[in-house]
Amino acid sequence: FEDSTGQPLQGMLQKWITAEGFPQIKAELNGDTLTLSQKRFTFLPNNEDTIWPTPIWLTLYFADGTEEKRQLLVGTPSMSFTVEKTLRSVCLNIGRKGFYRCLYSADNFMALAELAAAKKLEHAYRWGLLGDLSAAVKAGQIDFEILERACVLMQDEDQPLALNGLTSAIIESFIALDNHRKAIASFALPIFEKALAKIGLEPKTEEANAVAAVRERLLWGAVFMGGSRVQEFLEAQFKALQANTEIDADIVKSVMQCAALNGGREAFDWLVARFRTSNVEHDRMNILLALGCVKEPEIIAELLEFVITEVPPRNQYIPVAAMGQNPYAKDFLWPWFRD
Repeated sequence: FEDSTGQPLQGMLQKWITAEGFPQIKAELNGDTLTLSQKRFTFLPNNEDTIWPTPIWLTLYFADGTEEKRQLLVGTPSMSFTVEKTLRSVCLNIGRKGFYRCLYSADNFMALAELAAAKKLEHAYRWGLLGDLSAAVKAGQIDFEILERACVLMQDEDQPLALNGLTSAIIESFIALDNHRKAIASFALPIFEKALAKIGLEPKTEEANAVAAVRERLLWGAVFMGGSRVQEFLEAQFKALQANTEIDADIVKSVMQCAALNGGREAFDWLVARFRTSNVEHDRMNILLALGCVKEPEIIAELLEFVITEVPPRNQYIPVAAMGQNPYAKDFLWPWFRD
């Protein structure tokens, strides 16, 4: 393989297999010089000096609308090369072929968001762009306002994978950024409701699995952000479920999540009872995930005891992971683990 590619694959693979973590590649433009640097990505500050030999596929976008693609290997802490002064923005990891985070200046992030909104970036990169941006915001590298502006700019996204990326970036930021939850809900809910209006609250016959997957995320996100119309729909579906009326399998998890979040004691007891009597593993897994969405402190404490005493060891991670993604429950987890 090294002979045919001309690349030092043995050393490259050895580093990627043995080194902990993965890098973040940073692109900085200063006049006619573009510098790419790398550092292990973590949400908290670190002083690690690990360097990964990282293949980079990038596109340079110029002010006149032209673009230039390049492929190179970044195997040092940083490398620089000369570019035309009319360069407007750079896009790393085209096609999302590389396992690394990308970091740009605020202006570069917004320039890429504009290209994404105009569908001038392929959908795989539109999917990854907001993931990189939200990660940078959570790590304190980029201001929250840039994420908000980019999400609003890309609100008309309709390609399922890219829309899932937008939805996930918003939900994950809502969970992690305690001080910005109100602001996130205010701009996110209209985005979610608009997307759901396009694809529908209920699944359609023979729709693509990708559409069903993004609907599931949108329904949960809309309820999480306080969407009353979506909540009313899911509550009606939950009542049907309680009455042993069949509902579409593709929204059962979202229905149960909404019930756990907003249904209080009655919903919690019903879900636990169903878990105890269900013989269908997928149904039991959906229930466990939904139970991780409860918000009342006394029910959270009861749920943690239930996880230890009644959930099979192979499945205990499911409600615990869900609680880790639940801002009402996540602060209970560390004391529980510790004690």
